[in-house]
Amino acid sequence: MPATNTRFCQLGREAAAGTAVAATTIWSGEAASLEDLRTVTMVTEHRGRMSPSSRQIQPKLLAGITFPQAVATFEQIQHVFEAAVETDTATACGSGYLYNYEVPTTTIATLKTYTIEAGDVTQENEMEYSFVESFSLSGASGGAVMVDSVWRGRQVTASTKTGSLTVPTVNEPIYFGNAKLYLNDTFASLGATQKTATLLGFKLDVKTGLVPRFTGDGALYFTQVGQAGATGALDLIFEYDATAIAEEILFRVGTGRYIQLQFNGTALQTTSAPWTTKALRIDAYGKILSKRPLDSQDGNDTMTMTLQLCDEDTNNLFLNFSLVNSLATVP
Repeated sequence: MPATNTRFCQLGREAAAGTAVAATTIWSGEAASLEDLRTVTMVTEHRGRMSPSSRQIQPKLLAGITFPQAVATFEQIQHVFEAAVETDTATACGSGYLYNYEVPTTTIATLKTYTIEAGDVTQENEMEYSFVESFSLSGASGGAVMVDSVWRGRQVTASTKTGSLTVPTVNEPIYFGNAKLYLNDTFASLGATQKTATLLGFKLDVKTGLVPRFTGDGALYFTQVGQAGATGALDLIFEYDATAIAEEILFRVGTGRYIQLQFNGTALQTTSAPWTTKALRIDAYGKILSKRPLDSQDGNDTMTMTLQLCDEDTNNLFLNFSLVNSLATVP
């Protein structure tokens, strides 16, 4: 019997959505299996017998995979953004490269779809036209930022593993301790006021709004991906201090919050303002939806508040990701 550690998950970026390609990179993290989500229905028939009919139909093909929580890196997280938000082209940023991913609010963005290979030494299966249905980023004191994601694709097909791939060597972890949180009252002041010595943890949950569209188009699988509108929620965990108390007051009067959460990595050899390091920056607008009862950590009181991310249409701000890494192209 094959051991669990022989499992693998490999990704290939499709040139044409739905046309399967060979994998070009290995996903660094625990490997999940592809799920065959085809619709299977047993047909009811009256045939003069009391036992159920054996007739079965399979009118729709669909597949999926849930990537388990993994350490987020400045390089690998890009695959999630490309298949969840939009595909982007690098802009030179000193000795690094800048990518911008803006969750769409008015127009459908162009995605990068993937062929995903998964299995073990016994069998490899693959799924084409893969996109991200939902993803989460989270982090807490003393740890790394973690990412998990749910993908959907056309179908599961038995195939052959793309060989001779190695785990990417440029894969720098994103650490929670390097986070800087900014909460402000206006768009003009976004990123202006850092909340220091207070943030203990966060969790960002995003449902991308991407849905497979099944049409009469000569196949039982979907032939296009629609955009039903993304949603997001952000949990912030604070020391119960002056910052937390101020946010409590703003919760009670329904004040919108302009949020910037930035994680910095290693320094760039040459810089391009405002970027001096590898970085992941999250810009968002939201309203505080709830405040949980006080909790505790290391003997101190803590407060968790949940923000519902929403549209600030005057300045077209909802949820944006800026990513600086060392990749001129996405592998």
